[in-house]
Amino acid sequence: MQTVWGLIVAGLAQLCWGGQTISWFAPNVAAGVGLTESEGEVDPVY
Repeated sequence: MQTVWGLIVAGLAQLCWGGQTISWFAPNVAAGVGLTESEGEVDPVY
């Protein structure tokens, strides 16, 4: 059972890592699929 939960957690971590990688290298694509907000919607202070 521990192996199954380990695989589930590792799979979810890979999903998160993949989303962060997309938002880092292709911010326009990330905004298009809803991972981030477009720059026009974010306050310039941030």
